[in-house]
Amino acid sequence: MLKLDYMLNHRFSVGLNATYSFSRLSWMDDGWDTTIHARRPYEYGIEAEEISVSLRGNYHFLVRKRIDAYAGLGFGYGRFSLGTYTEAPVNQFSVAYDFPKPLAVEATVGMRYYIRPWIGLYTEFGLGKSWILFRKKFLPESLIQFGLNFRI
Repeated sequence: MLKLDYMLNHRFSVGLNATYSFSRLSWMDDGWDTTIHARRPYEYGIEAEEISVSLRGNYHFLVRKRIDAYAGLGFGYGRFSLGTYTEAPVNQFSVAYDFPKPLAVEATVGMRYYIRPWIGLYTEFGLGKSWILFRKKFLPESLIQFGLNFRI
């Protein structure tokens, strides 16, 4: 996850959040081996990739030399994709899925603590990188976030 934040003035900022996630689920199952003409175990799996970009606005309600506390809202767009794989030379399989175009939503309260004037730690609580899948589901992906913050 990469978050960029530009201060418009002492209280308000706009930002851009970009995320990328890759997951793999695998299992062993028998498949036909054409060289030995028998069944043997092969790895099968599903891979999931997700990308999102959102525009965010923050209100900084406590700004001190080392502390910056803020609340923010963000909206954006994302993409999910699923794929299957197998090491078996003959066996193939696929997964049917139906994800509508997802909207990314964020509503968090956070704080940055600067260890040095240019580097700090941040934490956020709330709905981070949540997905609204039209007429289907609401998926909050993170309720607590933390990481490094660099001031340029």
